[in-house]
Amino acid sequence: MDGHRVKVSFGNEKIRLRIPYKWLFKDLLQEIIRRFNIDVIHRYDLKYLDDDSEWVLLTCDDDFEECIDVCGSGDNHTIKLLLEVSPHPSGRSL
Repeated sequence: MDGHRVKVSFGNEKIRLRIPYKWLFKDLLQEIIRRFNIDVIHRYDLKYLDDDSEWVLLTCDDDFEECIDVCGSGDNHTIKLLLEVSPHPSGRSL
């Protein structure tokens, strides 16, 4: 099966999925919302683990493309994402 391997952590829960290469950021968000049964996504921040082992905010297609480029270049080709409650939920909407 083709696509990017993704692992998403949310609290103590983790999911693994394979996403098609053609997916956009909104497609990824919709799948995460569905899998974790989330009603209001703008209360959360989505971050990816970059090649410096730092969590980087993921907010748009450009960020998602950079995430794929960075995470696909290492030895471990699984993209690691973290979903957490946003400290500023009213300032930004995913």
